Order: sequence, then C-alpha cells, then structure tokens
Amino acid sequence: MQFNDKKFEVLRYGPNQDFKENYHYTGPNDQPITEKQQVRDLGVLMSNNNKFAEHINKVINTAKQKCGWIYRTFKSRDALLMKTLWTSLVQPHLDYCSQLWSPSKIGEIQRLEQVQRNYTSGINGLRELNYWERIHHLKMFSQQRRRERYRILYIWKMTQELVPNPGITTKISDRRGRNCTIPPLNNRAPNAITTMKENGFMVNGAKLFNILPRRIRDLDNCTLKHFKDELDRTLKTIPDNPPVTGYPSRNNSLLLCNML
Repeated sequence: MQFNDKKFEVLRYGPNQDFKENYHYTGPNDQPITEKQQVRDLGVLMSNNNKFAEHINKVINTAKQKCGWIYRTFKSRDALLMKTLWTSLVQPHLDYCSQLWSPSKIGEIQRLEQVQRNYTSGINGLRELNYWERIHHLKMFSQQRRRERYRILYIWKMTQELVPNPGITTKISDRRGRNCTIPPLNNRAPNAITTMKENGFMVNGAKLFNILPRRIRDLDNCTLKHFKDELDRTLKTIPDNPPVTGYPSRNNSLLLCNML
C-alpha cells in the first residue's frame, strides 16, 4: 500500500524502540512520512503516549476563552441567560468526544471542573453558594458526571446499532438482564498499561453501563430521548459532588455509587 507523504503523518505506539528506529513509512517517491508526537484526528489531539493531556489542555483553554468572551460581551448575570450561554457556547467544547478522552487523574478532573466552577461563581444570586450547591441550584451535572453519562449513552446506542461498536460485547440473561462483557486485563502488563486500559472506554464504559438499574439497561427499541430521560431521572437521585480544589477530597465517579 502506498501512502501520500504530503497528506499522512506517522504516530507510533509501543515500547519497541528498535522497530521505531529501523522501520519507516515512505511515500511513492521514497520520501519519508513525517513522524509526530501528536496529531489531530477529527478535532481530537492523539499523542504517541496514548494520553490526552494535550487535548485536555486545549479543551480547557478553549472553554476559558469562551467564558471570557461571554463575561465581556453580556452585562446581565441573570441565571437563565448565563446558563443558556454556557450550554450553547461552552459546554459543547467540554463534551466533544469526551467518551474517548475522559480523564481519570484527579488533577485533570479538577481542572476541567474549575472551568464550570469559575463561570457559575459570577451568576447573580449564587455567589454565596459553594460550587456543589450552585450546580444543584442550576440543575446542572458536574463535568465528571456528564462525561460518565456520555459513555453510558454511547454504550446503549451501540446495543441499538445506532453507532459503531469498537468491540464491546453484551449478553442478556434472565437473572441479570443486559450486561456488557468486561474485557480482561493482562496482570503481567506494566501498571501504566493496565491503568490506561482500566480507565479507557472499553473497560470503564462497560462498567458504568453494568452498574445501571436493570430497568434502564434492558430498555430496547425505544427512542434515545426516552433512554436519556430514564437515565437522567436516576442520575439526579445520586449526589453529584465533583472533586475541586479547596473542597473535601472525594471520588465522585458513578462506579462508587449504588444505583441498583
């Protein structure tokens, strides 16, 4: 197969340095294809260490810029207006493809949460409330809760053949209903690799789906809106206190909640 060296870039994964140094991709005229540490693929920065730190930095900076523009452009700090502007102009940047890049490190979770925390602190009538109280008052999910929610939604859409399936299998039993099969982890692999896989979509997304109440997991042949409504009704009953700097340390993941 020939590659166009002017249109392709190489991103190498894995620890085999000999292979990386001695094997090269070239174009039709034997011109080497440029190797990069990170490339942009459909708006997501993919790095050769299989981490999304650079993409998360980009998302945070873009969201901050949008927040600054809103505060400079609009004089009103009315709650309904500010929430509408956030939902329309800022939140899409924080949501886009988050099923793939959702972080597991507390520091990255806190930095993403800080964007919404700073934005809501300027809304009229909410300045005296702490961040957890503000998002509850505004009927908003934390950013961490939204990202886990999006992973659950994608898994369900896979079961309905509405989106491509990256390889997750599901099974239905009379006793437990529909469940995702959790891909096995290699205990002999380095801890960094095991942690990366455990927090990735294939494992983490499957676990999030499996902890849902059976009545939600078993929803079939219904509209996406109906599934979202049922899911959100359940999520709203679960405390949403994301980790933020200066607040009591806690892990807000749904995996630690009992939803059954």
